[in-house]
Amino acid sequence: MSNSDSNFPSQLASSETVATDNQSLGQAVEPRFEEAISELEQIVQNLNQPNIDLDEAINLYERGVRLAQRGRHLITHAENRVNQLRELLTQPEGGGGNAPRSEGRN
Repeated sequence: MSNSDSNFPSQLASSETVATDNQSLGQAVEPRFEEAISELEQIVQNLNQPNIDLDEAINLYERGVRLAQRGRHLITHAENRVNQLRELLTQPEGGGGNAPRSEGRN
């Protein structure tokens, strides 16, 4: 096992501890985007090990799928926020999108 492989269980254990603590408070812990990507990279390294146990591989793969879904969700949310900010930039200054229009046109 390489040094990075030996770090995986401790990283997993610390994230499980946080999850367990917050779940006891009724809160689900979701990783930030950077954390999800980092964990996905670690999972890929572990899945590429030649001696990986089948059950462990399936569990890692399942976790990877959940992390990928989380990443997609976070990217979609970020895109939506950027689009909302762009819309704010295109609105006339001082006027919200609901300002009455001039009645000069009939």
